[in-house]
Amino acid sequence: MRRFIDSFFVCFALCIALVAWEEGSRVFGEDSSSSATSSDSKETKKVEELKKMIEDQGIYVETSQKGIVLSGYVDASYTYNFLRADSDVPSTSAIIPTREPPDSIPGGGFNLNAVKLALEKPLGDKNDWVAGFRVDLLFGQDASISEPDFLQSKGVPFGSGVDTSGLLVEQGYVQFRVPVGNGLDFKVGKFAAPIGYEVIERPANMNFTYGNIFTNLLPTTLVGLQSTYKFSDQWSAMLGIADSGFNSSRGGINFNNMIDNNDAYLLLSSVTWTAPGKNANIIGTVFYGFNGANNPGFPAGGTFGRTLFTENGQFLIGDLVASWTPKFANDKLLLAAEFNEGFFDPSVGANGSPFQIPSDWRGASIWAKYQFTKVVSLAMRGDWVESAGSSFPFPPGFASFPGIGDVATSSFFAGHSDRTDIWSYTATLRFDLWQNMMLRLEYRLDWGRDLYGNAAQFPLGFPQTGASHGPAHLAAFDVAYSF
Repeated sequence: MRRFIDSFFVCFALCIALVAWEEGSRVFGEDSSSSATSSDSKETKKVEELKKMIEDQGIYVETSQKGIVLSGYVDASYTYNFLRADSDVPSTSAIIPTREPPDSIPGGGFNLNAVKLALEKPLGDKNDWVAGFRVDLLFGQDASISEPDFLQSKGVPFGSGVDTSGLLVEQGYVQFRVPVGNGLDFKVGKFAAPIGYEVIERPANMNFTYGNIFTNLLPTTLVGLQSTYKFSDQWSAMLGIADSGFNSSRGGINFNNMIDNNDAYLLLSSVTWTAPGKNANIIGTVFYGFNGANNPGFPAGGTFGRTLFTENGQFLIGDLVASWTPKFANDKLLLAAEFNEGFFDPSVGANGSPFQIPSDWRGASIWAKYQFTKVVSLAMRGDWVESAGSSFPFPPGFASFPGIGDVATSSFFAGHSDRTDIWSYTATLRFDLWQNMMLRLEYRLDWGRDLYGNAAQFPLGFPQTGASHGPAHLAAFDVAYSF
């Protein structure tokens, strides 16, 4: 302790001496230009000596590094769902299971959707041996969208989407370039899943609420390795491999607080074509989990229900995205579309499942955005998702249930127990009146087979009474500041 105190006072004295020396040199070094030059040289030498002495004491820190960029945003909103919770009783789950939980809280209220902080050293354009990193931290309610590896350690068993103090390490990876050909880029660590049109960052999407494909059919983050190569200005490709437990490392750590020791991997691939005029592109992506998602047991409930994200089984996802900014509209019109299809077979995997039920799904979305003026734009989205329902016998030892007997049904989508067919329409009016800030007003309409009230709180997906096909209306007011 005494040594620490002595070192502290020595360092403090050196700091004072450094400040005094710099100030004295500034005042007394203005006599003449010739003496100033000599004084500057001596001053620089002494300052460097003092810095070296302070650094040796262990308190001098380089506060910045060239090329590191800090960015992020703050997003807050008011949402009103024109639906009540079942029987007005508080629940652990959102009322519409095919929406993200923050978009499905019954009634109305204010939300801290996210505080995003990103720190990155990008690779730049130089084709050389360059390296960097990126770290993305997400705070607020949107952190619940990708939290399964964090919930149990926090002691919160349900991803209800209402925790404004939620924390998510969205990304954390090392990136580097190998100067082969046009440059081969690598990412190793945790990264946003390179699939789909929408992303977890709401301000980057056309609409405030998340679409049905993003919510139900795609992972948000992966842990692994991906490589990207740009063949030309028009063509590029990505290949990678990741842990097959979506949104977590080594799969399913939140389920019963267990880690599955079996290997399970996800193969990643995509091809991107960009139009010569840079006003259109097409991205085709395929994810293949050949030996399952490697997740033991059923989830406790909440955000992640009984889907390929939480159960073991072979699965494949195919996704096609296209966007176009037509020249005839003078860059005021943006059109986009996405189609997704896949299958899931829990009979194939590192661990067997007592419910051997395959399932398949598909979905489609279209977007249109028109920029009326520099400050006013309108974006619309229409989307549809469908999951096939399958019947299965209860395994030996499971009791029959009234009205169900020895056979139950299952759906790929969380919170649903049979074939699911959901549609939605969203309109978003955006205002850019302030620098770096946007204001959005949104209306959303959802409808379809068993939209809500169907086993939304039952993790095994048994049919419940009170199912509704909708419609379900939502109104939202959103403000976001980006930096």
